[in-house]
Amino acid sequence: DHPGIRKTITLTPYISLCRGVIDCAPFVDEFIIYGPTNMTLTDYKTKGIDYIAELKKAGAKLSVYKCSVDNGTPAYSYYRCYPWMILNENLDALSLYTAVSGWFDGGHDWRCMGGGNWLLRSFDDVIRTVRSDTLLIGFNDIKYMKLLKQLAETSKDKKLAQECLDFYRKTIAEVIRNSH
Repeated sequence: DHPGIRKTITLTPYISLCRGVIDCAPFVDEFIIYGPTNMTLTDYKTKGIDYIAELKKAGAKLSVYKCSVDNGTPAYSYYRCYPWMILNENLDALSLYTAVSGWFDGGHDWRCMGGGNWLLRSFDDVIRTVRSDTLLIGFNDIKYMKLLKQLAETSKDKKLAQECLDFYRKTIAEVIRNSH
């Protein structure tokens, strides 16, 4: 019926993990790894199976969705640090569930975190908010971290390359650990 439709499956470690998930990998475009903001992918190692590693081995595309339903979530801990999950967990993408609204929907303040939306619609344009700009800063962070890693891996200066790779690993761990 719909040959171009993308197929996604959202996984939670407590409800949906079973051996059949791995068997589905060739037929699914993306697995969305879901959990609260304090969850890590080690939570997906259950019953002797490392589901994330098995899905990666099967060639599955993986994104992460960390749930924080509170619109008042601090900009740094959620929106700025959220993209770092891609680097930390070596994933393909980031999923985001958030509000895009217009002025008619209560006139939320675009300058503040609490009570606001991620983007606002205004006639034919969108209005950026604190949340969307903070997320963009996080994506810029990881863009430069990926560039640092790429340059280190191709560098002829082995000592400098090792220092850069050590910085890369240490910084990712520190950002994730200290995001709150």
